[in-house]
Amino acid sequence: MIKTFLISILMVSPVFAADNFKPLYPPLEPNHAKATRPAKPVLVEPKALSTVSGTSAKLTWNEVATADKYIVQVATDPNFKWLVTEKMDVVGNTFEVSGLTAGQNYFWRVYGVKSDNISQYNTGFPAWSSFSVK
Repeated sequence: MIKTFLISILMVSPVFAADNFKPLYPPLEPNHAKATRPAKPVLVEPKALSTVSGTSAKLTWNEVATADKYIVQVATDPNFKWLVTEKMDVVGNTFEVSGLTAGQNYFWRVYGVKSDNISQYNTGFPAWSSFSVK
């Protein structure tokens, strides 16, 4: 009886009507510009499977219009488990890696980063290549 009475009050009362309930926060409108990953950079130098001389190499890639900085990684294995260097905030399209060892193969990759994107979309897909040192 009490249960029926309460249900009838809730259904009739203007205070509890469904139209009176407003969400605590307004619904979020999707911002597609902040949910688009930066494009994949095109690696320029050193060319894939090329050989460089000395203990340093200048890495160059084409700039990505939708990226405001880049992540550059250089490793001695293609899975990038053994990183030689990792730079998270490279501005521009070049990076000088030093401390290279003669006779060693190196793998490098570059990610475009758009800082003001939603976190899961702020990093693009990597472009990667390899070179060796003589």
